[in-house]
Amino acid sequence: MKIVVVALLLCSFSALAEENFSYRGKVEPRKVNRLIGKIQDAFNEGEMDIKIRLNSEGGDLGAAFRLYNFVKELNSMGARINTSVREYCGSACTVIYASGMQRWASTRADFMFHTPTVQTKGISKKRKKEIEQQYRAMWLGVVAQVDTEAAEWLIEKKAFHSDVGRTLNSKKLDTGYVSHFY
Repeated sequence: MKIVVVALLLCSFSALAEENFSYRGKVEPRKVNRLIGKIQDAFNEGEMDIKIRLNSEGGDLGAAFRLYNFVKELNSMGARINTSVREYCGSACTVIYASGMQRWASTRADFMFHTPTVQTKGISKKRKKEIEQQYRAMWLGVVAQVDTEAAEWLIEKKAFHSDVGRTLNSKKLDTGYVSHFY
């Protein structure tokens, strides 16, 4: 009898547990692809509750948008993928963070926004500026989807038009961008 109760409790606990994945360091295509593969594997095995723990200074916006779109697609298919930041999430990391169904942060977490930059060789200055404007609009759109007040603040402060990053503590993003604190 005791063995059956313990087994039932363990099964109940595992059904409530989240699968956790960490992303630390620079946002890079190779690392993002590896994380997408791990999340896809967990999802294919029936794992629906997933948390992505982020600690990143940012990096490749294209890779960040690829992960953002992947997470949003899985969430639309019934997954519950949440994101979490304990310390720092800058630049491209903020795009990934916004993909979470629930977006958790510690009260000491900081988020940094700045103008997107394209570092590609062989394109004209005009084309580079066009690409940066597209990324700027996409990035702002991601923020606006989860928090219009934060998006308006970023517009007002011209955060996406300055090479100098605008850092906000998670408590200032308690208007929807951060949906839960721990």
